[in-house]
Amino acid sequence: MRWTLVCAPVAPSRLIVAAEQEKARYVAIDPKDADGYAWEWRPAEDKTVGKWAECFGNPSDVRPLPGGKLLVAASRGGFACVDMLTGRPDFFGVVRAANPHSVELLPDGVVGGACSAGNRIVLIAARNCPLDPERQRQEESATLEQAHAVVWMPGRDRLYAIGKSQIVEFLYDGTNFRIVETRRFDFAAAGCGLWGHDMVRDGDGRLVFTTHDAIGRLDLATGTVSKVEDLK
Repeated sequence: MRWTLVCAPVAPSRLIVAAEQEKARYVAIDPKDADGYAWEWRPAEDKTVGKWAECFGNPSDVRPLPGGKLLVAASRGGFACVDMLTGRPDFFGVVRAANPHSVELLPDGVVGGACSAGNRIVLIAARNCPLDPERQRQEESATLEQAHAVVWMPGRDRLYAIGKSQIVEFLYDGTNFRIVETRRFDFAAAGCGLWGHDMVRDGDGRLVFTTHDAIGRLDLATGTVSKVEDLK
C-alpha cells in the first residue's frame, strides 16, 4: 500500500487525508479514532464520475482546500475537487498527458498538473465544463523531466514544479493560458539526491519536498536549497 499524506484541519479534530492505491480511494483518517477512517471517496462508486471512474486508478495526490474541499489526482489521468460534506465532486477532469502525479488549483480556477511520464506541466480549464472532461480546454504548457508535483505560492503568485533534479518557478499568464519559466533551483547539486516526488508549502514561505534519497527544503526568500533529513 502506498500513501500520500498531508494534514487537513477539520473541526473539532485534525484529520490526515490520504490517497490509497490499494482500494482506489481517497480517505480521511482520525488519529484519535480506534477505527481510524472518518471519511472516504471512491470514484468507482460515484455516479457523477460515471464512465470516467477508470481514470482514477492509482490515486497519487490529495490536498485540502478551504471550505472542506479536497483536490485529488490519480496516475491514470483523473483529478477532482471533492466536497467532503456532500461526498461529490464540484468538478473533475482527465489529464491527457501521461501519468499525472499532482494537481494544483490556481487563483482563477484553472488546474495545473505535473505529469511524470509525459514530462509536462499542463493547464486545464476544468471549471468551465466542471463535469465534462471532453470539453475542458487543456494545454501542455511547459516541459519538465519527470515532473511530479506542482504547488502555488500565493504570496509570490508563482507556480512551482519539481522534477528529476530541479524545482522550477513559473509565472502564470492566465490571459494567454500558459506558464512562463522564471527560475530554477538545483536540489541534486545541494545534496538532496534525484527524482523529486512530493512537495508542499511549510507555512513560512518555503517549500518542503521529497526525493528518492532525502527530505529537502527550498527557501524562496534566499533561493537556498538545503537537505533536512536523509530518508530513502
